[in-house]
Amino acid sequence: FIMSHGSGIPIAKNLDTSFGEAREGKTVRWIKVQIKDDELVQTGSGNISSTAESDFASLQSQLESKSPCYILYRLDTTNEHGSQWLLISFVPDGSPVKQRMLYASSHAEFKRQLGLTYFSDELHGSEPSDITWELYVQHDRKKGVSDAPLTQSEVSKAATSTMEVDMGHTREYVHSVLFPMSVDAVNALKNLSNNNVVQLKVDVTKETIELGAAFSAGSVQAVADKLPTNEPCFVFFEYEHEHEGNTVRPIIFIYSCPENSKIKEKMLHSTVKSAAIEAASAQGVTVEKKIEVTESGELNENDLLTEIHPPTREVNVKSTFDRPSRPGRGRARVTRKR
Repeated sequence: FIMSHGSGIPIAKNLDTSFGEAREGKTVRWIKVQIKDDELVQTGSGNISSTAESDFASLQSQLESKSPCYILYRLDTTNEHGSQWLLISFVPDGSPVKQRMLYASSHAEFKRQLGLTYFSDELHGSEPSDITWELYVQHDRKKGVSDAPLTQSEVSKAATSTMEVDMGHTREYVHSVLFPMSVDAVNALKNLSNNNVVQLKVDVTKETIELGAAFSAGSVQAVADKLPTNEPCFVFFEYEHEHEGNTVRPIIFIYSCPENSKIKEKMLHSTVKSAAIEAASAQGVTVEKKIEVTESGELNENDLLTEIHPPTREVNVKSTFDRPSRPGRGRARVTRKR
């Protein structure tokens, strides 16, 4: 049942070619990269006109207040691989949450795809004043000391931890950890005992958790049959069944994420699922088992019952203590006749 989802955003072929040509040549100072249509593409570039320090100021015009980007910046230093490059990550606080999540989760893989050996350092910023040559120099000098640059995992964690949305205080939404949940979704969860299935989905445009459907299902198969085939969803299922002579009603959380879902939808649902569970808990819906599926065929009664009630192993315990055998009187050994 378990699967994991990364951003999986690839670099476009023209970007791969452009960076290769820039490394081989001597004219390109920087390349601007952004996520467009689920690809990392080149959206700008600049040529060398002076030193790396002097040219750095030209980057300010490329930093937009609500538009994240990466910048590949050629330094004047070299190593055995040629010119050294600085990877700049600019993710402004005012940019949409889904964009911040995508850039934070794509950072390490983006660098790996281009080639780790070409980059000597990184610089991260959330406003233009963070992206200056002076701050880069300060950052570079701190290497090897207690306040050294963050690791890739630390950068991703730090970026993800700041991805909260200020949605205001409206009557139409109840706020959860990252995304607000609509009133319709909240009411459906409150009435889960009436309709035993509530299906939720993330609206990637509005950045909210919305009600997909609420209905009664008499079997696990009925729940599986209504899972979307091309987009992720969350399902809260009050599963009534008999167990050891008793009627039990555990609440199952199902995260369905078809392989052919859009990358942004996968990323957002994967990130928001904990918020959805927390918001449900606030409405008295306590999840007892969490499972993940990629297609409806993975959700069936036999596997679900095994997950909820795993079989217990029988342990044979001898009632008496066996004395150790006297020397020379252990078990007979089988020997072959020669």
